[in-house]
Amino acid sequence: RATLGKHKATRPGDRVVVAATGGLNSSALLHVLQQGVQTDTKRLLFLPSVLYVEEGAVYGEEEAVRRERVEEVVAALRQYGFPVHVTQLESYNSERVAPVLGGDDLVISPQLSLELAASFASVREGSARQELLLQLRRSVLVRAAREMGAAKVFTGESGTALAVELLAGVAGGAGPSLPHRVGW
Repeated sequence: RATLGKHKATRPGDRVVVAATGGLNSSALLHVLQQGVQTDTKRLLFLPSVLYVEEGAVYGEEEAVRRERVEEVVAALRQYGFPVHVTQLESYNSERVAPVLGGDDLVISPQLSLELAASFASVREGSARQELLLQLRRSVLVRAAREMGAAKVFTGESGTALAVELLAGVAGGAGPSLPHRVGW
């Protein structure tokens, strides 16, 4: 929290999107932000909004299962007191990513879902599939942040996740783009 407060990348009143999955890493980040925004001393002065990227189309899940997961994750993320938006991974190729507040008005397009599932099915190697998922997720996060009026995206990653990303980048020949991949 102290690092976020001292860092000059955010100014008072800036809008920041916090990418969240409902998992441990993003929940820990949201907890730190909640404490930083609500405290009386050394308060964080930027304005966080939470964004959940629904990825069920990658795994060929039924619409009912996807909607149920969105409801569960949104309910878990609302406890932090920030506005929660939902968008879909399959919107990476659309004109707009269109984050929806609360996820109730989320429109799941069977056509876009099938196209995304087919794209992933055509990739043979597991590491290439993981890299594709990572790139699509980043693209959707950045575009959604722009549509939400935010210039920054926070992600909650552990040291282990960053190490895996770094080693995967080295093995994949990422070279000069490695610092950008791990957020240095």
